[in-house]
Amino acid sequence: MGGILGPFVRALGHPVPEFGLALPGVTSVSADLHKSGYTAKGASVVLFRTAEHQAAGRYDFDDWPTGLYSVNTFTGTRPGGAVAAAWAVMHFLGETGYRRIAATVMEAKARLVAGLARIGGGLHVWGEPELWAVGFGSDAHDIFTIADRMTARSWSVGRIREPRGIHLMVTPVHAPIIDEYLADLAHAVNEARAVTRPSPTRAVY
Repeated sequence: MGGILGPFVRALGHPVPEFGLALPGVTSVSADLHKSGYTAKGASVVLFRTAEHQAAGRYDFDDWPTGLYSVNTFTGTRPGGAVAAAWAVMHFLGETGYRRIAATVMEAKARLVAGLARIGGGLHVWGEPELWAVGFGSDAHDIFTIADRMTARSWSVGRIREPRGIHLMVTPVHAPIIDEYLADLAHAVNEARAVTRPSPTRAVY
């Protein structure tokens, strides 16, 4: 998740482990371009290590009157609008634009993680996020109760089922409102202190 910006994050000096075709044994890499590529939905990319690997990914079908039907994707014919839009966005942003976005989201992620530590209430980040996807839970309070309180404050909250938690995919849109989010989260944690029963809500995807 977020591999499109990964190389730009690494270029900024952040410790990002090797991934993709740089790893022995990896023969293909796929990515949805709207995830960290900031293009419209509907266009994805798949890269193969060799032409032989690419050939193995083709879909072939010949059990019909017109003969062999062979395409690069199982879905076959698709509209070109999303592909053209993705091409336009990626050329518009370019290396400079993606590096700027990478710097923005990584700085916002750092502020979020630091703010979670200051709030207390048993909040803890799971692992050490290398990019900008952050998941956190609470040892002291029901995290879904906290999520419900955030929803009541008009935040769109991503819930994790196992273990119960909250997750965020930080984007440049979030950067200006990290402090506001953390302030509301602190209030939500305080409100959760008085709740003795776990929230009946569950994660919905």
